[in-house]
Amino acid sequence: MKQKMLLGKPGLALALAMFGLAGVLPVRAQDASTGKKDEPVGVERPTESPKTSTESGDEEEGHARHRASDVVMVGNDFVLKEDEVAKDVVVVSGNATIHGRVAGDLVVVGGSARVSGRVEGEMTVILGSATLEPNSEIERDVTVVGGTLTRDPGSKIGGTPHVMSRFGILPKFESLQTYLVHGLMLARPIAPQVGWVWVVVGVCLLIYLLIAVLFPRPIQACVDALEKRPVSSFFMGILLFVLIAPLTFLLAVSVVGIVVMPFMFCAMIVAFLFGKVAVYRFAGTQLGRQFNLPTFQLPLVAFLIGALIFCLLYTIPVLGFLVWCAIIPFGMGAATLAAFGGLRREGNGKAAAATAVSSTAAVAGTPAIAGTAAVAGTTAVSPAAALEPPLMQSGPSAADLISLPRAGFWLRSCATVLDVLLFVFVVIITSPKALLLWLVYHVAMWAWKGTTVGGIVVGIKLLRVDGRPVAVGVALVRAAASIFSALVLGLGFFWAGWNREKQSWHDKIAGTIMVKVPKGMPLL
Repeated sequence: MKQKMLLGKPGLALALAMFGLAGVLPVRAQDASTGKKDEPVGVERPTESPKTSTESGDEEEGHARHRASDVVMVGNDFVLKEDEVAKDVVVVSGNATIHGRVAGDLVVVGGSARVSGRVEGEMTVILGSATLEPNSEIERDVTVVGGTLTRDPGSKIGGTPHVMSRFGILPKFESLQTYLVHGLMLARPIAPQVGWVWVVVGVCLLIYLLIAVLFPRPIQACVDALEKRPVSSFFMGILLFVLIAPLTFLLAVSVVGIVVMPFMFCAMIVAFLFGKVAVYRFAGTQLGRQFNLPTFQLPLVAFLIGALIFCLLYTIPVLGFLVWCAIIPFGMGAATLAAFGGLRREGNGKAAAATAVSSTAAVAGTPAIAGTAAVAGTTAVSPAAALEPPLMQSGPSAADLISLPRAGFWLRSCATVLDVLLFVFVVIITSPKALLLWLVYHVAMWAWKGTTVGGIVVGIKLLRVDGRPVAVGVALVRAAASIFSALVLGLGFFWAGWNREKQSWHDKIAGTIMVKVPKGMPLL
């Protein structure tokens, strides 16, 4: 019975607390004919007519047959007087004072309970305190979560008292109770009455400000995506939330996918942070444009103005929660579109730059080649042959490949995710041998073509540091070293984003590099 009470009653109370909305009027009944003060529904008040001897003898039996119904109060206090009887009593975001008799259970969420009468069932108080006055009686267990139990020596508890007033390093739950009443119950992220909430807001704004200062170009790309493609940004954010659950399930089912999950969650956190900064800055910039205020359009000023506006909106009941939920998909979608757009522009720009350099070198070398050949008495190279790109003459050489731009962390991560999605279906079938099959797949593809299926899609190729193709031995060393990179929470993989040569730990161990090939160069 104790276990049932601890799990069932608090769960019921929390469900009622989340279900109730701020401002909901308590359930009351009114005597329209007499105009008397409203009485709570479920409270039985005896008639004022004098009792006969027969009625007095059958009083207890009458109470047993005609008990009142349940009492549910949301947002207001409840008082049960001495001559009143109620069945189950549930009070959410309010205080309960019991002088009469509760024939069932008493549950209070986000408030205090004071009992001087009798409770025939269990008494549960969540995020509040309970006080048992003299002559009070609780026939079953008393549970207080996030508060204190004050008990007079003259009070009686038929069951066992359970008090859980500490949680981790928090000494008491009073501040959490205040936030529940003035924040969550009013459907707003920021409760102005709670001091620690403003501390959290200040820390978050400081983090956002550092991101805005340290990463101005990515934030500008996110703002541009919001300005040019607002609808696409919103639906991209919605798509991310829709796909995160099935993708996480597929990765968790496979052994290999567990390695990718930290990268995916880190990417979601980065998109969330950058997206929030972009939304704040976008709002401030639009406000400056509407009122023709050039100062408000400066990047940092626009961010601060936008953050102030949204913080004020977060304090409004109901609207604050809706605004907070709406800007998350906008921000994350804009960050995702900006990331993919940056990868595409970076790939096209580097490929075009490599082609331009090759063509310039060929044109500049034509007179010198012709003149040298004439002096040496050998056959001169024709202008057409000199203008022909070297890669098209006899295939890419080691020098040509080593001069290609390096593939960064995010591009390599995209290729890995594609490989995982392709591989996860095979993993489900071969589950016990998934890791071995994953390593064999990479070793075979690296030794055969220097890339994987995901690498072919994004256009990257694995080479040795001297430009030579990767042999089977080098591929084996790199595959084995990648396990070590994954064991340290994936730090070895992230190293490719910080290293100047874009090398991960297993790249350094195996002596390899990952380059991005131009679009005209075949990978198969």
